[in-house]
Amino acid sequence: MAKGIFFRESVIQRDLERFAPAIAKSINGRCVTLMHTHTEEIRMGYSATTDYGVFDITMPYEQDDRCQYAILDEVWTVRNHRKGESKTGFPTLREVFEYIESFK
Repeated sequence: MAKGIFFRESVIQRDLERFAPAIAKSINGRCVTLMHTHTEEIRMGYSATTDYGVFDITMPYEQDDRCQYAILDEVWTVRNHRKGESKTGFPTLREVFEYIESFK
């Protein structure tokens, strides 16, 4: 996906699902796609479960008047459920994985 280009939710979900198995392997855990829309901010990405916690790995999206979505900022945010903390500023998933591994 590219910043500022709008897609149907199903297209984005398929794109995210394509990488979920590789993410699960990288973190030696489970990974499913997710979408948070319960606040004013829309976030899409992954929920990853490892032996050392559950992490939401997301990017912010915006919605247009046709109910399509586009990435607002190409930076990943990681929310650690166990610690109740979020950290943002990860430009790549590799950096996200390194951060998650720091909780071992």
